[in-house]
Amino acid sequence: MDKWLIKIPTNKSATPSQPSCSASNPTSSKTKKRKYDESYLQYGFTCSSHNNEEQPVCLICKEVLAAESMKPSKLQRHLNTKHATLSKKPIEYFERLCKHQIKKRTLWRSMLL
Repeated sequence: MDKWLIKIPTNKSATPSQPSCSASNPTSSKTKKRKYDESYLQYGFTCSSHNNEEQPVCLICKEVLAAESMKPSKLQRHLNTKHATLSKKPIEYFERLCKHQIKKRTLWRSMLL
């Protein structure tokens, strides 16, 4: 039965053209975390911090997206698919919306204190 099995040598060292998969280096697996940019407001998103991680928040539906979604293409896709009627609005519309939400938040905080 051994003549039909393919044997893979286990003592083979990894060459630069063939990286080893068995040994993983924890420092090489760092991912780049995106930061919030003010230009994301044109897609209707602001930023919220949760567990020391910035997450995009939709100003229209208040949906909090994953931190990995902090890419312009994903923010634009959310705006176009869920809020198609508002996708052509100018950035001033979203700025007013953001200011209005900040006022509401401070009003509620002042009422609770």
